[in-house]
Amino acid sequence: MIKKTTEEELDIVLEITHTTISEIYSHYYAPGVVDFFLEHHSRQNVLDDIKNGIVYLLKVDGCLVGTITIKENAINRLFVLPKYQSHGYGSRLMDFAESLIAENFSQIHIDSSLAAKELYLKRGYKEKRTCKITAENGDVLVYDEMEKQVVRQRKEIIKEAHMKIEHVAMYVNDLEAARAFFIKYLGAVSNDGYHNKTTNFRSYFLTFDDGARLEIMHKPSMEDAEKTLTRTGYIHIAFSVGSKEKVDEITEVLKGDGYEVVSGPRTTGDGYYESCIVGIEGNQIEITV
Repeated sequence: MIKKTTEEELDIVLEITHTTISEIYSHYYAPGVVDFFLEHHSRQNVLDDIKNGIVYLLKVDGCLVGTITIKENAINRLFVLPKYQSHGYGSRLMDFAESLIAENFSQIHIDSSLAAKELYLKRGYKEKRTCKITAENGDVLVYDEMEKQVVRQRKEIIKEAHMKIEHVAMYVNDLEAARAFFIKYLGAVSNDGYHNKTTNFRSYFLTFDDGARLEIMHKPSMEDAEKTLTRTGYIHIAFSVGSKEKVDEITEVLKGDGYEVVSGPRTTGDGYYESCIVGIEGNQIEITV
């Protein structure tokens, strides 16, 4: 389990961080550089990050074994206690951090120590530049700034899009008759139409009172399968007419003109007052309040 760190867990984060630096970094860096890391991850710096809500702990079988800090689109302070290393816990923390960052950013940044560089390369990070810092005693810290391009999570991409149904389209055999049907019975306003002279494709866009649009289309050699009332796929177009009285009136007009009423007008079990008719070329039209 990965959880956000509380101030009461400050000493645990410091223990994980300083123990890992002292035991692991000494194999890669000179003593002055190890001291630099210990000072960089000081009690105050860690506490400030905890207060900002950006420090996390990994708990496995009741033991807190690792920590990671996520600041905007940068990963910092990734440490796993030495005795728990080589069990995939570092990768688990990285998976968590990358997923969190990918919700809002398309790039992830990380400063890589020599000890961790191989892990980051395997995860798809690229070197941006190599940096050097001179410690107080003159020892030199060399590290790499690395970056990874990520695909933002699908749920966030969809969430940010302002979705609406722009229009619905249907093929018809008699384009002019279909256009006349929607104008006469449902108040559509038609554009002047489109004709592709190469393919002989024709269409009209029909606009209704609230801006909803229906595209009716025709082209040669279309398949005209039987339209049963309970087939799969798109089954009807529903039109809101404003009142029960209007549902009744329009249904009666359509019925009088020879269109089959297959249900209603009635109040459905989920509370809608509606009727359904078989309209132009067997396509179902629902009339509702």
